[in-house]
Amino acid sequence: MNENLAPLYAQVLPIHSGMMHLLLTLVAIYLILTQFGLNTKNYVLRIRYFLPIYHAILAVIVFSGLLLLTALNFGVSERVLRMILAVILLIALSAVGFKRLKIYARQKELVKFRKFALFQGIAEIFLILFAGLS
Repeated sequence: MNENLAPLYAQVLPIHSGMMHLLLTLVAIYLILTQFGLNTKNYVLRIRYFLPIYHAILAVIVFSGLLLLTALNFGVSERVLRMILAVILLIALSAVGFKRLKIYARQKELVKFRKFALFQGIAEIFLILFAGLS
């Protein structure tokens, strides 16, 4: 670790891990939003208004992770590789989920989206735990 950046590391690490816990909570909220209230008229709008919050927290995690990597002299370990892989897969899952939401909303087949969203939420929880646990 770079000794000059040790205070930065000490300040950013709690933010990074706290955001991981917040992201896990947001995935649980996403599951609740997608699994309940399917027949309400604002079902799609609730999900679409929620996604920017999810992506903003994901961006904070990525940027705080980059700061932590800087303090570690960009030393890539197995744990760092798991985090990078998890972030890439979380972004990909979110993009696929949003695309399916648009398609199924247009076709008025939101029951299919709800099934996919259940799979997506469970996969996201698994990915976050895979990256966050040592």
